[in-house]
Amino acid sequence: MKVKFLVAYDYDCGGIWRVIDADGKSQILEKYPELIIVDEKPHWMSDERLADLTKNAISIENSGDTFFKSLVSQRSIDNDS
Repeated sequence: MKVKFLVAYDYDCGGIWRVIDADGKSQILEKYPELIIVDEKPHWMSDERLADLTKNAISIENSGDTFFKSLVSQRSIDNDS
């Protein structure tokens, strides 16, 4: 059964927040180790923002999603450095 997880991609100058549907934390970290899984909503994030992220949750299996494609692309750039 899929569970929704709040995640962040920290790129040093800021972060990108998403909600991902996955079987568990390990599934996310195995596929996208650059993500940080956040167990509680940050104090600065509004309930409305979290609701919007949750409504637009990305399935872990949707590797064609632009967010996931960007992560993989950046990983490739970082590995080439």
